Amino acid sequence: MWPQRHRREREVGTDETASVREFRYQLRTAPVDAMRSVTRAGLASLPAEDRQAVLATIQTRLVSGARLTAEHVDEIARLATMGERREAGAVIRHLPADVLERLASASVRAGREEGLSQGYADWDGADPAVLESEVEEFRSGFDSERHYGIVKGRAEGGFST
Repeated sequence: MWPQRHRREREVGTDETASVREFRYQLRTAPVDAMRSVTRAGLASLPAEDRQAVLATIQTRLVSGARLTAEHVDEIARLATMGERREAGAVIRHLPADVLERLASASVRAGREEGLSQGYADWDGADPAVLESEVEEFRSGFDSERHYGIVKGRAEGGFST
């Protein structure tokens, strides 16, 4: 079986703006479908250059979305949300500050309309641990044991199913 990555707790930063902090809160606490919708709304309001920066970050940090363009807003939102849920900060920590600020501001506005900021005032700013059930949800049917068997079989000069 593949080794499990250890998730690092993100230190509560004082250098982030209020909208970025609230965006982090929404990313960590909102239901996945609602957060995907909010992120999509935020991305849709950005200029193509900013969406391209988000996509480039996803392609680099998550090694995903190679065939996407800045116009694939739904897919970029899905990948960004999944990446953040699997590992806090996987995407947003690596975005250019100005792009993150614009994305956060637009997404937070949409999230407030959906009621995703309830409880924000009491939040301590720490990223909660990701539940294993959420990680399983994002594997999309990927069977690591079967994959490992195939890789091992090929390494030994044969094939495995």
